[in-house]
Amino acid sequence: MSTLANRLKQLRTESNLLQKDIASKLNITSSAYGYYEQGKRIPDSNTLNSLADFYNVSTDYILGRTDTKITNLTTNNSLNHIDFDKTISYDDILNYVDKHLANLPEAQKDYLVKQVNEKYWNSKNIEQKIYPSRNKQNKQ
Repeated sequence: MSTLANRLKQLRTESNLLQKDIASKLNITSSAYGYYEQGKRIPDSNTLNSLADFYNVSTDYILGRTDTKITNLTTNNSLNHIDFDKTISYDDILNYVDKHLANLPEAQKDYLVKQVNEKYWNSKNIEQKIYPSRNKQNKQ
């Protein structure tokens, strides 16, 4: 069985989903998806991209070109559910990292948490400089 077939089966079983569940999400037949997991067919580039987005991994991971599951977070559509019009707390961000990036090696999670921490506190400092009156109101 090919790396692609193994990875697809592994990702699906880790997600506790059936082949028909994935096929439905991709708008393909269950047998077409089954052929991907059996190594009888290779998904086209659009389907491969959809699978990577769905599982929150890179296409390189699915194809076996890397063993790192993380995707490029700036282009990943999984962040679309966050309501950017409301204030997001630091804890919300850390919970998101913990929940959605649980399969990362600890070193990568630590790096992301460090980056989030740095960006969060930098934005707080900028906010205090731009809106000093808000800070006085909050302290009263």
